[in-house]
Amino acid sequence: RGFETEAGTDTDISHTNAEFNPFWHVLLGSPVVIDSVVVHNRDLLHSLCPNGGNCSRRLKGFRLEIFNGADGANAVFTYDDPSSDDPGHIIPITTVPSGTIGDRVRISLPNKNEHLVLIEVQVFSYENPSLVPSTMRTQLPSVIPSNRPSVKQSVVPSTVPSSLPTETQLPSIIPSNRPLYNVALNKSTSQSSTYLNDPKYYSFKAVDGDVRPESVVGSGNGLTTTNKEINPWWEVTLGTSVVIESITIYNRDLVHDWCTANLGGNCSIRLKGFRLEIFNGDGVNAVF
Repeated sequence: RGFETEAGTDTDISHTNAEFNPFWHVLLGSPVVIDSVVVHNRDLLHSLCPNGGNCSRRLKGFRLEIFNGADGANAVFTYDDPSSDDPGHIIPITTVPSGTIGDRVRISLPNKNEHLVLIEVQVFSYENPSLVPSTMRTQLPSVIPSNRPSVKQSVVPSTVPSSLPTETQLPSIIPSNRPLYNVALNKSTSQSSTYLNDPKYYSFKAVDGDVRPESVVGSGNGLTTTNKEINPWWEVTLGTSVVIESITIYNRDLVHDWCTANLGGNCSIRLKGFRLEIFNGDGVNAVF
């Protein structure tokens, strides 16, 4: 899911009443080894939200717990938000001990009389990847499709729907014989600059899992943009060394008057001649 600033106020969120100890939980259906959890918080500035109007502050001090089995009293893992002011919009919880098994994840605001509001909660596991439904947006884009586009194509690969996708329209890209994972999803990113210093163009937009093209989400939406400068760059830090099988890059698909007048065609031309490098440890010498 995107942010409220993209989808609209109070759109695609869960929202409790203002109450003491509000909570939300998800039942996973069966015990699985949980690797990490990502909590997507609100990004809206609203006059009704406390402390300067940033609604994300309402999640300050939240608690995330993982439970397993009938014992709903004793969590096998607990994470208490350490933020003193604002926990942020995307909160990756990567401190889950290796081998943690759970069948329920619970988020609460202990000892608070408050609304509990969430955009999305993603629970990641390495177990039974072939059983993960193709409707889960978190799997986009996990692998290179077998019908990958040739280098001559300047549009978004054919696996991306040409119209606004519904949950059931998302492509199933989990091969039954060799599961691959998008290890860049929601990881730490940076870029040489941000166009107009506008959050709309922040670097994390390239790893948020939303691969819908501009022709669907609108001009300038859902993309990263640097200023016009010498040697602009963007990068993602994967957090740990992994074996990289393949990489998919989603370029712009927009035909824009400015691009036509100044570049002679589709805005995707701007990426012509790009370089992709893979580093491991040494940030000077690329391994690919």
